[in-house]
Amino acid sequence: KEIKVLDPFAGAGSLAFPAVQLGLDVTVSDYNPLAHIIEKSVLEFPAKYGLKLKEDFEKYASQLIKKTDDDVGKFFPQDHLIYLWSWCIRCSHCEQRFPLTNHMYIAKTSKKKIGVKFIPKDKNYTEEIIKNISESDGKKYTQKGGKAICISCKNTINYKSMMDDISKNKDREMICIQIQKNKGRDYIVPTEEDKKIYQNAVNFFNLKKSDFEKENLIPKEKIHQDPRNPLINYGVLDWSEYFDERQLLVLATLLKNISSICKNIKDEKYRSVIALYLNSILAKRVNMAGFGVAWHNTREIPANILSLRQPRIVFNFAESNPFQSLSGSLLNIKKNIEDGISFATKLHNPATCNLESCTKPSDLKYDLIITDPPYGDDVQYGELSEFFYTWVYRGMKEYYPDLPLRSPLDEDFCVSVGRFNN
Repeated sequence: KEIKVLDPFAGAGSLAFPAVQLGLDVTVSDYNPLAHIIEKSVLEFPAKYGLKLKEDFEKYASQLIKKTDDDVGKFFPQDHLIYLWSWCIRCSHCEQRFPLTNHMYIAKTSKKKIGVKFIPKDKNYTEEIIKNISESDGKKYTQKGGKAICISCKNTINYKSMMDDISKNKDREMICIQIQKNKGRDYIVPTEEDKKIYQNAVNFFNLKKSDFEKENLIPKEKIHQDPRNPLINYGVLDWSEYFDERQLLVLATLLKNISSICKNIKDEKYRSVIALYLNSILAKRVNMAGFGVAWHNTREIPANILSLRQPRIVFNFAESNPFQSLSGSLLNIKKNIEDGISFATKLHNPATCNLESCTKPSDLKYDLIITDPPYGDDVQYGELSEFFYTWVYRGMKEYYPDLPLRSPLDEDFCVSVGRFNN
């Protein structure tokens, strides 16, 4: 404990973790408020509260999931696991509406070769799910290399026209649904009833939208634009526009329910601790919602949005049922956080976690400074962290008054082409 250690760019705290395990006197700091929150959840609270924290988190997280399921679970039938969506455009040559996809595979494993076929009909299309799809049919596509190909007239539509169409019309279609079938999983074409359930969720969200906005539960912050990730070209200008109505309904309801559950915790200090972990559930769900969830047809699971290193528009995106036990669901997220808390209780003395710039003058002396410094132009921490931070700030500002409204950029030590007017 006599050895004082500092990590001034601590991020998620993983580099400092062994130093805390060794019982050293560890201080971590970060300029980014999202990193600061994560550091406290890993390096401070598990050591302070031990396994009691895991037990209490499990109790309150179960309440959160049940309450949210009671509120909006009716919009996700129990046997539905994953919804596969596609952005659609109209051909500028013949007005044919068609989905954008760079292959036709839904599942491509050693045991399964399942795909989809789109058939033009009255300027729209119908679809069929093909079991044992051939390799040549599986490799067919309607967009590739920045160009789309009409399923009717076979003419090419350029990238700008595709982006303009998506930006203007925001046309999306549910292509198929992964369902639970006995002990396995299968795929079905959405029925009219399935589409009606989804539309009911959209209508319910629109009914509640003004209330959500009054309670500041929907992030309207403008996205910091980066020329290398032109969400603006797809008409996505603020963070709320990166999610569809059903996803926003789940996320806003989670936020609302986190607030109501935390209000019932009498100990104000401990309330702020539980609020942090419940908001971690929200953040992890944000990473499995939105238009950037890619579908792994070889593993038949969705990938989190930041597996692509930044929020993007994926032409074929997946939406998981938040209330079933599967990748990205609330139940799985809860279990992952429980395991993380258990692991972090190996720490017997908490680290000191500071939200500050490393340029802040200080008379403190350290025996050892260890750090994994920021990555130059590789990761734009300030801009990217807002993908999560605009949500969790809403759930935590009441308990952590020092948190800034937005992730600060002035001293964020990264190269970002879109920052400071280039």
